[in-house]
Amino acid sequence: MVDEFDQLVSRGRRRWVAAILVNLALLAMAGFVAHVLLTRSGGLTVQSVVASETIRISAERRGTIKAVYVVVGQQFKEGNLLFELEDDPLLDSPIAETEKRIKEYERDIAELESAAARRLREFDPNLKIESARQLIREKQVALKNLATSLEGADRRLAIKEDMMKKAQDLFEAGAVTRARLDSYRLDWETERAARDKIVADTNLLQTEIAGLEKQITSYFQWKADLTSSTAEQVRDIRDKQAASGAELAKLLSEKTLLICKSKVSGLVAAVLKNKGEGVSPGEPILEVTTGGSIWTEAYFRPENANQIRPGDRMTVRYGTVTFPAIVESINPITKPFPFQRPMVLGTENYVVVRLAFIEPEPAKQAGLRPG
Repeated sequence: MVDEFDQLVSRGRRRWVAAILVNLALLAMAGFVAHVLLTRSGGLTVQSVVASETIRISAERRGTIKAVYVVVGQQFKEGNLLFELEDDPLLDSPIAETEKRIKEYERDIAELESAAARRLREFDPNLKIESARQLIREKQVALKNLATSLEGADRRLAIKEDMMKKAQDLFEAGAVTRARLDSYRLDWETERAARDKIVADTNLLQTEIAGLEKQITSYFQWKADLTSSTAEQVRDIRDKQAASGAELAKLLSEKTLLICKSKVSGLVAAVLKNKGEGVSPGEPILEVTTGGSIWTEAYFRPENANQIRPGDRMTVRYGTVTFPAIVESINPITKPFPFQRPMVLGTENYVVVRLAFIEPEPAKQAGLRPG
């Protein structure tokens, strides 16, 4: 085959077709022959590899293994039932305690709201506010009447003062007696005292109105403080209740039966937990081997790999079936060349090109098996 390829090269053919022997060791059990049809310069040998991946399937929550439906060495497909996990009896006590705590929080909230409502009923700030407003309205009416009375008192006082001054002048002129003068002075003093009382009553009413307005403000503030304080306490309890609710939901989810179905296809490598055994969250139950990517390594002399670049598309033929592949990497290596003639010894520089199957599933169906 190599001689024929060398003859094609010596003839200067622009497109080289290489039929290359591929030996794939699958768990040291079988092999196959593949040929690579290159769209660029020809290669000299190909080695195909099927990669596999070992993963562990773990418990998502605490519980007890009810059943394991696979055994070591068994192949399974995506969607197959692997195991079932049932309730952990140790969860009953935490669930009961959490439910009790949630009910206690609800009772605390009801007591807080009931106490706040009772204080509102007993103190009744709305009634006090309305009573204070009614008193203010009444005092404002009285204040208005006092203002009218004060205007009349000012006029009368001015008249009395004028009459007293005239009597003083007449007394000094000897026209009236002192008794007459004292009579005018007494009238003026009486009127002034009446005016002063009106002013005092006015000031008192204004002070009382201001006090009532402060009371109304304090009643509003008391009501707001009670409402705010109660709401804050209720909110804190609600937060604790919500946290307990989330904890309860988690505990209840762990009580439900968990059926684990496979999300991949593969082979059971080990059963780590058996029926009746308890498991913790994240604890592995099965170890399985799943198929990974299928790739092929083609070996080239450096001069034949100059035009090959990562991302280039090529084709790999297995038997009579051709699969598309893509160049993943290109690495120069120095080691004994795989296809040297027996009479040529030593090492030689060459380039290894890794080709990844673009559609690995058809390749598996054609006979390439992971593992």
